Amino acid sequence: MNKKYLYLVIALIFIIVIGTIFVIVNSSNSNISNQSNNQIQTNEKDSGETKNKDQGSEETNNNELKAKLKNKTRIFLEKYGTYTSYDKLENYNELKSFVTDNFFNQLLKQGENIKKDLKNIRTATSAVNIKEFDINKQIICKTEIRQEVERKDGKDILYKNAEVSFKKYNNDWRVDEINIK
Repeated sequence: MNKKYLYLVIALIFIIVIGTIFVIVNSSNSNISNQSNNQIQTNEKDSGETKNKDQGSEETNNNELKAKLKNKTRIFLEKYGTYTSYDKLENYNELKSFVTDNFFNQLLKQGENIKKDLKNIRTATSAVNIKEFDINKQIICKTEIRQEVERKDGKDILYKNAEVSFKKYNNDWRVDEINIK
């Protein structure tokens, strides 16, 4: 019974940490957006060159999108790769807002086939990089993940490379594919 409470406390701490990171990143993104909007307005007053402004605005938007998708990659991979034996499908259900409908159905099938000897998996990501950036097709982020895998017979630490493919879905970029090697 004590182990269940320990796992519950660990899960709550994990959720609080992820929530805090999400709030910090979102607030910094809005600050960046406000600063870039103020800078664009200042540039409009000071210069009459609209081509340079449009290119700068597009580049700013692309940089903001890249930062947002790097953060989404980190949150998605850590949630996707984390598992506890008492709520195996709940992690996948919490990912629904991150993924396309097609990929969500694949996740649910994966969740039903989790090995019985698994107790816990904890996943952490390192720095996320953009591998491919095609705003009209897809955006691929890559990173290295570290997984602590706890089974009934022992514990392993694994290092893997992960690629997360985003596609535009209802005016939002969502995970459509994941490749972990």
